[in-house]
Amino acid sequence: MAMTDLETSGRYWQLWTSAVFLHEYLDAVDPQLIPPSRQDLAILLDVFLLEKAIYQLGHELRVRPAWVGIPLRDLHHLLAAP
Repeated sequence: MAMTDLETSGRYWQLWTSAVFLHEYLDAVDPQLIPPSRQDLAILLDVFLLEKAIYQLGHELRVRPAWVGIPLRDLHHLLAAP
């Protein structure tokens, strides 16, 4: 699935803003609420992102079937990531 320049720019923007948000969140939150290892934190975040994408897929199927490609693309990115 080839991405347009706009989609590529949007993807980079999404990754950058997500990284900045996560960095600031981890600096502000009580460390006892964070998994002890970075690997455990990464797994937890991946599960949350996967759950969100699946929820959005169901929502678009019910409300806006023409937009179903958006959560499908997100699922593709999540499942293709190393």
